[in-house]
Amino acid sequence: ILTRPHLLAAPGAGTYLIGSTGVVGGLAFITTAAAAAVVAVGDVLLRQGTAITSMSSTGYATIADLTASFTSARSGILAFLSLGAYNTNASANNFFALRIDSAAEVGEIQVTQPNASQDAAVQTMFVWTNQTIGPHVVDARWRVDSFTVESRGTNRRLVVMEADQG
Repeated sequence: ILTRPHLLAAPGAGTYLIGSTGVVGGLAFITTAAAAAVVAVGDVLLRQGTAITSMSSTGYATIADLTASFTSARSGILAFLSLGAYNTNASANNFFALRIDSAAEVGEIQVTQPNASQDAAVQTMFVWTNQTIGPHVVDARWRVDSFTVESRGTNRRLVVMEADQG
């Protein structure tokens, strides 16, 4: 729950930190670069695409620009992926998932478009519990069963935040 946003240094192009305290309110974005992100209690880390990207692998690969490196003060971590994508072929299966610290992909969803190059809105999320307090890396991943999947412009976002395990 976010209120009275405060700004934090953002780690690199296309990364934004949204700081907050309190109980309900607005968000603030910054675009300045810094060396590292520290996600404090209640902070939200946003990574967004900076260029069109595509891939043709049947094994998972990280989606360009959608890796968040941060230090957590809590053992619960929530990640949310949202992007526009399409496959160059009709009926090809596209898979999207999240990963933390190079572990196996989780939160996998499958998108199959009936027509070639038909846009699909993709969203998935996952909450990891009992993570160690300290540095983590969360990345968004994708794969195909055939042909090529491509992002629709730079319309892709990875949001990462700490989650209470109360």
